[in-house]
Amino acid sequence: MKLHIHGVVQGVGFRPAVVKLAVSMNLSGHVRNNGSSVEVLLSGSRSKTDKFIQILKDELPPLARIDLVEKFEEQPDNDDFIILPSQKGSRSSPIPPDTSICDACLSELLDDADRRHGFPFTNCTNCGARFSIIQDLPYDRPLTTMGDFPLCQSCQGEYNRMGDRRFHAQTISCPDCGPDFTLYDAAGQSVEGGIEGFADLISSGQLGIMKGWGGSHIVCTLKAGTTLRKWYGREEKPFAIMIRDAKAVYRYTKANEEEMALLTSRERPIVLVKKRDRQDLDIISPGLDNIGIMLPYSAVHHLLFKYLDKNIGAVIMTSANPQGEPMAITEPDILGLGASSPGISGIHGIGGYLLHNRKIANRCDDSLIIRHAGHNYFIRRSRGFVPVPLEISQTGNFIGLGAHENLTSATGSAGFIYPSQYIGKSSKYGVLDFLESATRHMMHLRGIWEVNGIGIDMHPGYGNRKLAKRMASEFDCEIMEIQHHWAHAASLLVDAGIDEAVVMTLDGTGYGADGNAWGGEILAATLSSYERVGHLAEFPLLGGEAAVKEPMRLAFAMASLTNRPFHNATREEHDIFVKMIENAPRTTSAGRVLDAVSHTLGVCDSRTYDGEPAMKLERLINSDTNINKDLFNSFNIKDGVIDHITPFGELLDIVSKPTYSGKREKLASAYVSKLVKALCDVAVQAAEDKGIKRIGLTGGVSYNIPITDMIMKELAAQGYELVRHHRVPNGDGGISIGQCAIVGASL
Repeated sequence: MKLHIHGVVQGVGFRPAVVKLAVSMNLSGHVRNNGSSVEVLLSGSRSKTDKFIQILKDELPPLARIDLVEKFEEQPDNDDFIILPSQKGSRSSPIPPDTSICDACLSELLDDADRRHGFPFTNCTNCGARFSIIQDLPYDRPLTTMGDFPLCQSCQGEYNRMGDRRFHAQTISCPDCGPDFTLYDAAGQSVEGGIEGFADLISSGQLGIMKGWGGSHIVCTLKAGTTLRKWYGREEKPFAIMIRDAKAVYRYTKANEEEMALLTSRERPIVLVKKRDRQDLDIISPGLDNIGIMLPYSAVHHLLFKYLDKNIGAVIMTSANPQGEPMAITEPDILGLGASSPGISGIHGIGGYLLHNRKIANRCDDSLIIRHAGHNYFIRRSRGFVPVPLEISQTGNFIGLGAHENLTSATGSAGFIYPSQYIGKSSKYGVLDFLESATRHMMHLRGIWEVNGIGIDMHPGYGNRKLAKRMASEFDCEIMEIQHHWAHAASLLVDAGIDEAVVMTLDGTGYGADGNAWGGEILAATLSSYERVGHLAEFPLLGGEAAVKEPMRLAFAMASLTNRPFHNATREEHDIFVKMIENAPRTTSAGRVLDAVSHTLGVCDSRTYDGEPAMKLERLINSDTNINKDLFNSFNIKDGVIDHITPFGELLDIVSKPTYSGKREKLASAYVSKLVKALCDVAVQAAEDKGIKRIGLTGGVSYNIPITDMIMKELAAQGYELVRHHRVPNGDGGISIGQCAIVGASL
């Protein structure tokens, strides 16, 4: 019997598992990759074949998954069971993502008697770099960056020996034949010391850069965080930290069971968790009550902590890249980071570099997730989760090129969408170059040689539009301009596997169909169309982008609309702003409303990174039911338009009184709860009017957990369960997926 087995069956130890099972059942035949699936030819009866399939499903390798088994009548003509060379096929087999080192390999790494003791590239069929080293398919060693390292006699023996756990493992190596690390000093000259020398450098308080699987990281102790901020020019934006082990997590955070399960999963993402009250953590995430943490996922991380001072339980581990550019992945670029750094005179820069000689085929940042009530809210969907596809009903080949912030691309083909890794912000040429290379590489891996349509954002100024025009000309296909918030809503529909919903799309700003900056929208959406059934009232963006960076301008604009005096602007600023109001662009942005509240309550006066004012406001918002909702009148609603401006005037009245006690938590919670109530009322009314049974939430504001909790409670009280994200980023990282699905539906 010939079997074509579809699923995650390449690069995961699937063929060795098939061989071992067939030999144990005394079956002859063969197994081989054929691009779209794994082909298995077995001797014996149909009942014996069925038994083989069932046992195989029950004993799959950890990273493998079987989606479909096709059967054809054919018998082998050989007497044994062998692995045949791979064949090129339709390239529809999913590509495995990178996964953390397994327990067996970690045990070898730390075993003084093992030949792979201290070897930082140890891996097996069940673990290690995958997507970051794949150059082409089928998944065989010569088509990965491990093809530069021929197997030694010992490794070749393991590869050939069926009883060995590295039997037919494509990317194995050892100290005799594998890649290695080299330590470089501050001047970029190679020196003795290796990983242990790098650890000594970090223990002494210096900054270092380490090349990893999919990019490079800046590494330093938590105490050196202040130095890193000055050197890196990163005033307030949080850093991620890597913690020594699971036990040490509780010394730094209040991680719950769900978060610990995600932290210790084979994907090993960065997880945003509540931090403990520690002075060294205030340096890491200033003004926030949470922190991004991860556990070691590669062998070199475990070795780093082995050699670090034992009192160091965590280090800063943040992406190493020039400001706004993608992570550096080549030796010249990494060494150049120190020379071209934004370092300030008198501030000690990079003390050393730990670099390896294995090429990175696919740059891949660490994934970043908020775990909330059983769902993963991806801020960044990258290492460990890319290129895991999403199933859709559309056929054909189509591309989504994303928006501007948190840029990604997505490629649709044969009923699946394949999201790219996190790309960056499209204002930089290097990011746009990375966007194109990542998109084309995914197309190559999927065997997409023609494109039927390309989706882009409606904003006329986004840098990725030039790429869209060039690719559309190349493939002779149409470009479809897709409204930003419709793409958000579509990404949620794809994520949840549903056809329609009333979706609250709440974010910073996105180009609206009327030319204004939308961001507080309620849409009745399918993948084929949308209707704007409600939104927040418009208010001026004084100075456009300047208002995004200076929340005081937002508060001034709303104060002016309510005829309130505004005391936080100078006389000169006041006179300038008054003249700007009439001709300033308008916005309905929920994110900008939160920014204005943040400024008014004295939380944040300037934005140094995306979402900062609203993120710092989050710690003041309480989603409990004992909120004093009488502090503000209800937000009036007319024809689906929510008046949030009049209540904002009431907020200004309270904080300007001499008797104001500064109880910011009560004011923030009361104002936001009334805003949430109004949004939910509009959404519920639209759902009832249109006979739609689902209400969803998407956009950057949905990362705010207290606000999401408020929405869930309010909708539950009105008889609806909130549809939320789980696989697709809530924010702009999911835009390309929504675009891809909309283009597919239009075709």
